[in-house]
Amino acid sequence: MRAGAASLEVVAPSRRQPFAESPVVGTRGLQTYQRVLDAALAAFGESGYDRTTLDRVAELAGCSRVAIYQYASGKDDLFHILASQAATQMWAALEVLDGVTPDEAGRAAVLAFIERLADVEARYEPIIRAFEAAAETDTSLAGSARSIIRRGIGLVAARIVDTDLPSRLLDPTVELLNTGVISALSRMSILRAAAPEAYVRARVDGALADVVHRALFGPLPGVNLGSAPIGPPVPVVRLSAEARAIFDRARDLDAVAALPGKRALGSILGVASGLIAERGYRGLRIDDVVRAAGVSRGSFYTYFDDIDDFVRVVGVRAIQDVSAVVSDLPDHPTRLAMRRWLRRYTDVTLTRGPLVRVWIEAIEGPLRADRAAVTDWGRRRMATVLRDREFGDVEIEAEILMAVIEVFGSTERTKVEMDACLLLIQRAFVGPETSVTNRQGGR
Repeated sequence: MRAGAASLEVVAPSRRQPFAESPVVGTRGLQTYQRVLDAALAAFGESGYDRTTLDRVAELAGCSRVAIYQYASGKDDLFHILASQAATQMWAALEVLDGVTPDEAGRAAVLAFIERLADVEARYEPIIRAFEAAAETDTSLAGSARSIIRRGIGLVAARIVDTDLPSRLLDPTVELLNTGVISALSRMSILRAAAPEAYVRARVDGALADVVHRALFGPLPGVNLGSAPIGPPVPVVRLSAEARAIFDRARDLDAVAALPGKRALGSILGVASGLIAERGYRGLRIDDVVRAAGVSRGSFYTYFDDIDDFVRVVGVRAIQDVSAVVSDLPDHPTRLAMRRWLRRYTDVTLTRGPLVRVWIEAIEGPLRADRAAVTDWGRRRMATVLRDREFGDVEIEAEILMAVIEVFGSTERTKVEMDACLLLIQRAFVGPETSVTNRQGGR
């Protein structure tokens, strides 16, 4: 597809005018086209969506920018093409999903489906990870994603046999599972880079299959309660000294902004969420910031070295805001407590989530390794709530729970969607004895 198209359907490659006389792509052209796509995928993996340049793609592909322009209008077009390929392969994994039943065969069908999705994620990990950040400022990507999610809900729901889920909660549960699994696979890839032996594919895929099957049918002994974890204990991933310094600096700037006479700094920090959500990292300029804040460029440079420095700091502030809410996750997850907490979490992530996603994509150099530490912190908090239960792989499933909560909080939710999320948490993660429905008599 081309940038701005209405869907993520793959189309055959063709040469673009005026960069080629004929639109027909021959054998050598197809080889060049694939080499360009492979190079773009590698470049997105190196630098993220915003920082990738067409010059770097050309360098990795061993060709000129003009050669790339024969097949794509630019970096955005390359991203769309790769996203189309990933979406097509994910849809193919959905189409061959066998019937999902409340038994070992049903759990095996879920596992096979997840393994196929994990293969796609492994191939297109940079695209999947960057997709949400890219969609913040690309309406065609966002619209295509919503269309695929809607179609996927119906396809998966039709494969589910004999679930005892209330009919009104089936579709929102499937939607949370579909998006949550993709998010979990992406988050696991980040953690696997830091601790490969702890996040082996078999362990992650098995835990995901157990979670999905429990969400649909409840805990079933001998079917979906899991076995002993595969591999070593999951380690704690710590922030680097450089990242800790940025977190400390963000806290210091917040303290300075609260002082009398520091209106300029407060205004600069105050406009960050709206600007980055609207323009993304790539489209943000210092002039945009000072204009929106009503301050001078001199005021900006008093506190920030450049736009990269600004993005790093405001991204860290957003991470701190979200982390504060995650810290307040109820230790005793009654239905009422979880409902209140999920509302608060959603309120914060709707405004701060885009900044976190941009930070994860925009950071470069040694700091890119700190994505794992940021991801791991939420996992550890979720694990403290799950450790009393007597089934499943708590450490891995804690990360899956964080992924489900993150996708739930990424958009405004209805009461039915809230009810579906609460029931999913009960059935798939907390368990019947300490559930969000029954624990401490919560209603």
